[in-house]
Amino acid sequence: MFQQELMDTVSAALEAEPRTDKELARAIDCVPRTVRSWREKLSLPNLPLFIRLCMEIPELRQHALQWLSAEAKFDPTTERMTLDLLRQMQDHLERRQARIEREGPPA
Repeated sequence: MFQQELMDTVSAALEAEPRTDKELARAIDCVPRTVRSWREKLSLPNLPLFIRLCMEIPELRQHALQWLSAEAKFDPTTERMTLDLLRQMQDHLERRQARIEREGPPA
């Protein structure tokens, strides 16, 4: 499914990236552990971090643009995968917001 393709693509882009997890995390405003989890295919970046990651890694940006252009052709499969991805990102953001409301903002 698209989620696995995205995970594989992000991981491959990070493996090819010469910067360390710490350097890349600093560039996209997150923590190194998060970048490492993407590299190890344990999680996916949320939309804002994915966009920042695309801005930092040209190969990943090319994949994202290909996915977006495929959607522009009204491919039903791509549209379904895009909606699935957006739904997953929305769920992630809602869980994150709930955790922040419950535990307070990260230190």
